[in-house]
Amino acid sequence: MVVKALNRHHKFLRGRLGHAIDMKFTPALKFLHDDTFDTAAKMSALFADPRVAQDLEPQEPPPAPDGRGILDDKEEPSRRLGGSWKEED
Repeated sequence: MVVKALNRHHKFLRGRLGHAIDMKFTPALKFLHDDTFDTAAKMSALFADPRVAQDLEPQEPPPAPDGRGILDDKEEPSRRLGGSWKEED
């Protein structure tokens, strides 16, 4: 409703803007509805849902495949499994 009124009076607003700015030509004005706040509210509601919130909480990493404990991301993969990347002859 507000957007329609702004677009209906765009010529008047363009004239007022033209007197207020220092440009040779005043740009044409076209007003559009911005639904960013509606989308943000929907996203906030989704994040507040307990089913989604449980996925946002950090989880404990899985144990190592050899059963010795949790994988250390800083270790090289060959050392984690006790092997080597190269095939030995």
